[in-house]
Amino acid sequence: MKFVMSYSGGKDSALALYRMLEEGHIPAALLTTVNRERERSWFHGLPEALLQAVAAVPGGAGVRSAAGWIPGED
Repeated sequence: MKFVMSYSGGKDSALALYRMLEEGHIPAALLTTVNRERERSWFHGLPEALLQAVAAVPGGAGVRSAAGWIPGED
């Protein structure tokens, strides 16, 4: 079964992704919020290159959607 997952890069989302892959599920997309100024994820500060590498692993989504925070829209 294909799935879309919110992926922060933390231990809990990494474990959840691992378990889904182990059960034979296929990720359609990993959703991550990215700070465009710093080119890092908002929650764990992971570099975009690492997020792209996770999406590109065999069985990985290959697609990563990103959304940033716009000042004044909180």
